[in-house]
Amino acid sequence: MSQFTAPTTLAWATAPVRWSVASYTLLDSVLGYTYGGYPAFDRALTSQETGLVRLAFDAWATVSGISFQEVSDGTSTQIRLGVDAVDGPGNTLAHATYWWTGGTGAIAQAAVAFDSSDLATAWMGTAAPPNGQWSFYTTAVHEIGHAIGIGHLSDSQAIMYPYANATTTLTAADIAEAVLRYGAPAVTAPVTVAAPADAVPVARPTTAVAAVDAAFYLARNPDVAAAGIDAQTHYATTGWREGRDPVAWFVTRSYLDANPDVKAADVNPYAHFLDNGRHEGRDPNAWFDTSWYLSQYGDVAAAGINPVAHYWSNGWKENRDPSAGFDTSAYLGRNPDVAAAGMNPLEHWLLHGQAEGRALA
Repeated sequence: MSQFTAPTTLAWATAPVRWSVASYTLLDSVLGYTYGGYPAFDRALTSQETGLVRLAFDAWATVSGISFQEVSDGTSTQIRLGVDAVDGPGNTLAHATYWWTGGTGAIAQAAVAFDSSDLATAWMGTAAPPNGQWSFYTTAVHEIGHAIGIGHLSDSQAIMYPYANATTTLTAADIAEAVLRYGAPAVTAPVTVAAPADAVPVARPTTAVAAVDAAFYLARNPDVAAAGIDAQTHYATTGWREGRDPVAWFVTRSYLDANPDVKAADVNPYAHFLDNGRHEGRDPNAWFDTSWYLSQYGDVAAAGINPVAHYWSNGWKENRDPSAGFDTSAYLGRNPDVAAAGMNPLEHWLLHGQAEGRALA
């Protein structure tokens, strides 16, 4: 629900629109001096709630020309989100308040408060919620819609319909309102990072490495599974920032530590590796040396096969080594249970062996 019905079409006049989680409590009263009715938030959003809010902002940015920037909570923020007591359980799930410059329709400030009384029944996934629960994600999309100037719509299937429905994605009616204010989404080139000076050229593979392994990701991250959040979406929005790994062979923290330029660019490290890094000779973990593998196995290099994909599918079965520091046959010889299980030895080492103190050779 929103606080006001505006007399004109409202929109942000600046870009990107800066948003933050309301964690700086003093700022509530500071902004309250300028903006009447500004909420006094009870608490900040949790990391899980924040992840869903990021997805909600992304939903609007994907379908229109608006852009957002997440910032630390402070005076520069334009949309703040947090938890507050609104009207008790079973009524308003969240509440958006916004202020604009008279006549121009330019939004000056906005705030979104999720009702603390209703959070016990919130569904923290992106799919339709189970019976008896409400979707935190779609509610966030709805309230952010208000925060960017969109009022309620009469289309009962729209996200911006004033009452909860089963819709989980923005409809044509929702999108039309966003495009009216901010134009169509721009087509931009993907973010790239310059290859290191000593990068070894690698032939483009004929088969791509798979995206996020949902079964692996959810098994390793039971909190994500319990929340019903899609594995790929979670990793792309919050998982990589939390140091979670998308597949068994890619170690997020290791990649960022080994590639400070990627870390400084603040881009998804797994996406960078798939799009650029694997062609530049960068390594997906500390135990797989892409350039070394290709130099040792000319047949793989000549075939233009992705070295990581080759080792994971066939290389280890052929007793090939992923790097000079990891001996495939020696590891299997020292760990007969791994050999008997028919498990990729490097995968076992990354997931279990290191933590268990197993011998490499």
